[in-house]
Amino acid sequence: NKILSNSFYLYLSHFADYILLLIFLPFIAHSLGVEEFGKISLAQTFGIFLILFFEFGSPLVLIREVSVKKENQSELDLLIGKVFLFKLLIVPIAIIIGLLTLTLVPIFNANPSYLLIVSIGAFFQGISPSWYFHGIEKMRKIAYSKFFFRLFCFILIFFLVDSSDDGWIVLLAYSLSSLFICIYLIFQLLKEIKSLTIPLISETAEIYHICRNSFFISTLPVVVQSITTLFLSSMIGPAQLGLYYGANRIYRALNSLFSPIGQAFFPNIVHINTINEQKAFSIARLLLIILTIFGVLLFLILLFFSDQIVLFLLGKDYAGSSNILILFGAVLPLTAVSHVLGRQWLVVKNKDNQYMKCLALSSAVFFICFFSTINRFGAISFPISLIGYEIASIVFIISSFVLKSKLS
Repeated sequence: NKILSNSFYLYLSHFADYILLLIFLPFIAHSLGVEEFGKISLAQTFGIFLILFFEFGSPLVLIREVSVKKENQSELDLLIGKVFLFKLLIVPIAIIIGLLTLTLVPIFNANPSYLLIVSIGAFFQGISPSWYFHGIEKMRKIAYSKFFFRLFCFILIFFLVDSSDDGWIVLLAYSLSSLFICIYLIFQLLKEIKSLTIPLISETAEIYHICRNSFFISTLPVVVQSITTLFLSSMIGPAQLGLYYGANRIYRALNSLFSPIGQAFFPNIVHINTINEQKAFSIARLLLIILTIFGVLLFLILLFFSDQIVLFLLGKDYAGSSNILILFGAVLPLTAVSHVLGRQWLVVKNKDNQYMKCLALSSAVFFICFFSTINRFGAISFPISLIGYEIASIVFIISSFVLKSKLS
């Protein structure tokens, strides 16, 4: 019952993050036009990287830490203080990354305000204590706050955006919603805990060591994909970039449907694994079957109905997105398998370092596929490379299981 309840609230949360976007996507894509849509999407790609940087692996490891320590309030209070102080200490690094990106990427040179707006939004989303409420399995607070404030954001966009000059309004509305969600969750957090313990700066080193591998697990694929997307933007031009991002937005919305199920199972698997490893393994195997079937179903829908989906959600100007969307669809069942094997089972078993190595090798495969196909296939080279990345991830993770078994 708890898993079903948590799944519902997490789906409501992801509905606010992704499906609401899909509902308003026809209006945004039509109002901004292909080129401006590509520019703001590129800015949001950088924003996603910054969010992961500020989170510093918290969606994985800190959820696990809270799940284990939630019965010990004093340890939990100290952990919370360390996390917030650590995230404030890495702000200067994020500023340097932003300045380098502004200098190196032509689209941001012409639109520096886009970079500033998404950076502010990324900061507040990155320091938001969602990980705490995931760990104590009170997903309802996250879901309600996201749904209300994201909906408010899209209502603003609907009434204020009416031309290609209004891309900054879309970015600002997103950032404002992240600010409000962060403030609300921090307020709820302060109500939950007895007191917020402010640690010494030296004590935050523990957070670095706890989250280091998880940080690389979360950010390495995004860094690799962000770098290749920035390179792609200079190779194919704004119009083709808009077509790519049209398909990418639909793919991301569908890909997000896996996360609520996985996040609902994760604290439960962590807790059960401390008591009964075999039972935890059985639950993880059930999750693998559910997500794989779901992924295959989504791929078949995109394979047979991609033209209709693109026409309905994006309009006739984005007709070139259809083939890209089909290839993105082929990634979905592969992601389902790699998600359970890696983010669920290896992380539950504290094999973060092993998982990180698998992702590093898979990212190398992604780079090789991308740069060997970009000149011939253009925007399609990205989903092709993503397919190679997911297959490599599955192969490397399974190989690590086999190797460990032989060594044992």
